[in-house]
Amino acid sequence: MSKLKKDNKKESSFGTVVKVQEYIEGAAGFSLYIGILFPLGILGYQCYFWLKAGYWKSIPATVFLYRILPDGFFSWLADESSWVGFKKIILEILEFPLSLFLFLFFMILMGVFFSLAEMDWSTAKDEQKQ
Repeated sequence: MSKLKKDNKKESSFGTVVKVQEYIEGAAGFSLYIGILFPLGILGYQCYFWLKAGYWKSIPATVFLYRILPDGFFSWLADESSWVGFKKIILEILEFPLSLFLFLFFMILMGVFFSLAEMDWSTAKDEQKQ
């Protein structure tokens, strides 16, 4: 198993010492690659389909979200008695093209990871001890 050492360094089972910030920076880099490659792959598929069939196949974000979220997750959107304007905004966002939706999602995720990586973890841990 891995153990946290002083300086927020983590010793893996292989004996190498890695800082927690390096893990977070790695996650940020991974989200950058995924945030670029997935949307390009979807656009490539849509271009291929357009060249082959002659029309643009629109893929909304709901196609992706319905597959990864649990059944009934969007059932609250069907009730039109309250929060009508908010639900219209959510439905419009869900109809964004999947490639744009994934790009924006992973760029936001990357920003969160980079802001976490810039935190001074050693002083934050020292303050918690006091």
